[in-house]
Amino acid sequence: MNTHDNLTQLIEHSCKTYADFPAYTSVGRTFTFSQVEQQSRYLAQWFQQQSGLVAGDRIAIQLPNIVDYPIVTYAAFRAGLIVVNTNPLYTAREMLHQFNDAEVKAIVILDALSEKLATIINDTSIKTVIVAAALAEPALQENQFSLNELIRQGERLATLDAHQASRDDIAVLQYTGGTTGVAKAAMLSHGNILANAEQMNERFDNILTPGQETGICPLPLYHIYAFTVNMVSLFAMGQFNVLIPNPRDLDALVKQIEPFDINYFSGINTLFIGLCMHPRFKALNFSNLKMTVSGGAALTHAAADAWMNTTGCTITEGYGLSETSPVVTL
Repeated sequence: MNTHDNLTQLIEHSCKTYADFPAYTSVGRTFTFSQVEQQSRYLAQWFQQQSGLVAGDRIAIQLPNIVDYPIVTYAAFRAGLIVVNTNPLYTAREMLHQFNDAEVKAIVILDALSEKLATIINDTSIKTVIVAAALAEPALQENQFSLNELIRQGERLATLDAHQASRDDIAVLQYTGGTTGVAKAAMLSHGNILANAEQMNERFDNILTPGQETGICPLPLYHIYAFTVNMVSLFAMGQFNVLIPNPRDLDALVKQIEPFDINYFSGINTLFIGLCMHPRFKALNFSNLKMTVSGGAALTHAAADAWMNTTGCTITEGYGLSETSPVVTL
């Protein structure tokens, strides 16, 4: 990855290198790396040629963990747009603050959230509303676009002139509540995200075989943890991410895990504890689990012990790599 100048180059390199391997799956939809490249290219062509957006404009993504999330993110980077990750659970007031603070001009939003957006959109600079749905075609309101339809339109447009950002250019405005007051944006450059991914993959390379592993991504992609670990670092290694739309529903989460032979898992302290108390999770086969990633908050001894006893993963201090399955703490 240290040969890449921007995230566009990383995306295109990974899609070419691992073209026939599965990249993402969620709620019954699976895309290979070549399909991810194709779909994101078509959408990026529409962004460049039909949307009225220009490089440097901000686009909000307000979706759960469905395969559309990486498609839209990669398309935005390839078109030169700045991604504004937005929590689907935000209130209308929180959405209004973030969209105005970031000067958002376009949004890709889940159809179920359209009514909430309608209450504040006239007080924002958003001119383009693109709607996605987890499975079927989304229900559209006036002046809205279907994400699937825009991808189809983009296929008929001129070939993408992929934007080549510098490492210092902003890639993502990542909002955090901080300690006080309203949410504030961390301005993450292409170089920042690439460097973070390079640091992680220095460790992941010792554990995972490129293009050969399957892992669970239950954490929301709008959070920088899963965004960087799963959608950048592991994607760069050609790994297969199983996206979980709602990790709070442990019964559904375990059911979505069951069909897969798990090689890696990214989670947080509370999720580890909750899963280790779930009887069906305990019954899963963890014999091929090579790596667990913990982040977002401190990993307690109780959670680490419960995870070790349930899955066989062990942890030592810091970036602990054991002789069996490591837990890599971020």
